[in-house]
Amino acid sequence: MNIRTLDIPVEEIEEHFDFSLPREWLDRVDAQCKPGYIWLLKDGKAYCDNCQETFPADMLKKTTHMARVVCPQCSETAKLRKSWVGQNTARRNVLSYHFAKSVADTDVITCMVLFTCYGYKAGDKPWDVEPLRLIDGLYVLIPGKGIAYASPWRIYPACIRCSDGMYSYRNVRSSLSNHYAGMKVRRYFSPRENVYKYSTKPETFIHIFDDVESFYSAAQETPLRYVAPAYKDAYEHLYKCTPYNMPLIRMAERMSRYPEPLEKVAKMGLADMYLRYVYHIQPVGSVGHILNLRGSDIPTIFKGQVTKEDKRYFFEKGASPGEFETWQKLRKAGHPMSMQFVHHVEEKMIYSDRTVILDVIIRFGLNLRKVATYLEKQKKKYKLKAPYPTYADYLKDCMRLSDDYGMGHIYNLADKSILFPQNLHQAHQTTIELIAIETERRRALDAQRREAEIAKQLADMEKKYKKIRPKLEEKYSYQADGYVIIIPPNVEDFTREGLEMHNCVGGYKERVANGSTQVVYIRKLDDMDKSFGTMEISTKETIIQARGKYNKDMPEDAEAFVKKFEHEVLEPLRTIAISLDGVA
Repeated sequence: MNIRTLDIPVEEIEEHFDFSLPREWLDRVDAQCKPGYIWLLKDGKAYCDNCQETFPADMLKKTTHMARVVCPQCSETAKLRKSWVGQNTARRNVLSYHFAKSVADTDVITCMVLFTCYGYKAGDKPWDVEPLRLIDGLYVLIPGKGIAYASPWRIYPACIRCSDGMYSYRNVRSSLSNHYAGMKVRRYFSPRENVYKYSTKPETFIHIFDDVESFYSAAQETPLRYVAPAYKDAYEHLYKCTPYNMPLIRMAERMSRYPEPLEKVAKMGLADMYLRYVYHIQPVGSVGHILNLRGSDIPTIFKGQVTKEDKRYFFEKGASPGEFETWQKLRKAGHPMSMQFVHHVEEKMIYSDRTVILDVIIRFGLNLRKVATYLEKQKKKYKLKAPYPTYADYLKDCMRLSDDYGMGHIYNLADKSILFPQNLHQAHQTTIELIAIETERRRALDAQRREAEIAKQLADMEKKYKKIRPKLEEKYSYQADGYVIIIPPNVEDFTREGLEMHNCVGGYKERVANGSTQVVYIRKLDDMDKSFGTMEISTKETIIQARGKYNKDMPEDAEAFVKKFEHEVLEPLRTIAISLDGVA
């Protein structure tokens, strides 16, 4: 979603922050995000980051760099790293979100994004380095209005390194300070990790620490005090069970803009569904077509009345985005179905099948219950294993036969016998065969059409070549030293010559016919029927190329003949052309 932010100067954004972070919160970030290694030291000892204990290295079963080993002290499994090898690749970059109340307005929530680099140094104690912490973003959430956002221009992880315990930008000698210089207001809301995650370089990989507890704590005694807890369980559930990157700040932004409508959506039991839409988990990337978040009551938000039965189902069972969209489309088309029945049908359809079947239902004013009953009967009577996908494919075939192949008089879905065939499997097989036959017929017609076009083009080229060939014979007819120049009888002969000579002269038809170049054959006088050489002559009477079979050089005597031909035939022609130009 391309969400526009509030137009607030960076100075006003900063007024909401005191730029202090609780030590307890920083410790929680470190405990969860700092990588834990077992370090192999040069003195024959090892050190565990998890239990912070030193022990003899021979207690480890493996001593290979990057091997996974078990600490004999705390029994934790971790990667083994040699303290003198590759400390830059050992580091980890983390973005952590800390929510708090604004110091300027108690109704406003702030979020400071902290970039933390856990770096290491080579030597006896590589772990003994304080992490680098830099402010990576400032968010201000104003209930009922939206979000203001400022961030530095630099994307930190791409160019930070840790050398001997000092953090610096790569290829830059100066060290980094912990201030947040370079903050700029951003016109559009875009969490920074959306930028970081697309990098393929190892050093820019980002770990995310979404502090859910700080968000719900900050929401207390603000206009978000009800809507925030309503989405807590749904957010934590989706965050754990999906592989998608779902920053908490995105959910917080939506809540700040539409607190009351989203509270009503959550209380209806649709918090999970809404978050799936927000985080692009479904093929649909927006909820604007199904929910009006500017509405103040349920009918306005849901774009229509909702029955008590559906309200009860939403509250008890919830709904997936696909189920809700199907339920709403049917309702808008004037064929409302209960959410419980929609769920029953949705379980049997994938997204593409649902789209096809729904479009037909809406287009022809059908009842989903009637379609479901028909498919259940087909399943029982004809032992159809997958009635819904089969029906969706059959409908697509019918529309294709009607729209693309001009068979609408036969496969008209307004006809109930076509829409609900007596034997769906047999009807589907028929449409498959018909499409295969029609496809082959069209392929044959296209081939005939192409052949006719090629024949016409060849006839036009032959007509043009027939006019210029006498002039070519008059200019280039020549023989000497056992060789002769032959003028091709027609342009079609170029194909034969190309095949015999294994060259590309067959593609010269159009250029020769148009007079943009000229082609002649070189033959031996005692074997004039056998291809020997091919020569291209420019319109300025110069030899462009003269080659033997496979585009190889011709024998020396043949090359001498070509030079003689150029001297005795082409040079005089060039002289005549120059003289004529002078007269002109």
